[in-house]
Amino acid sequence: MASKRRRKLRRKRVGRVSYYLHRGAWWIYYRDGDRCVRRRIGEDEKAAEQMAALTNAQISAGAPTAFSFTPISVADLRQQFLDYHEHVAGSSLATVRRYRAATQHLENFTARRGNLAQAHQIDPELPQQNSWVNSGLGRLPRL
Repeated sequence: MASKRRRKLRRKRVGRVSYYLHRGAWWIYYRDGDRCVRRRIGEDEKAAEQMAALTNAQISAGAPTAFSFTPISVADLRQQFLDYHEHVAGSSLATVRRYRAATQHLENFTARRGNLAQAHQIDPELPQQNSWVNSGLGRLPRL
């Protein structure tokens, strides 16, 4: 008599997103257009299931997923940052004024460089190498 071995269910699905255990960590898999996307979620199956459900909802709604990347200009990023601190975080007017001045320096710097149209193109080490920063301001704090 042939032995009856039960196959272990390897992949689980939530709509168009699957999640699976691979080398001790849970991963999700889905297709974004014609591109395969695999992302490590962590060691918790429940977290993987929740992220798969969230990603499936975003795909179904046609919205960008939590893992998608959208380039943004420095000016737009600055405006979103200031709007967030002014309207959502409820930062004080003095704090927003300081943020506005500091981020204006970043926007001016990228405009002078000319080749930094998008925020993701900025090298965090670049401003520290320029003479205008090192001359009077010292080194910028590392966040």
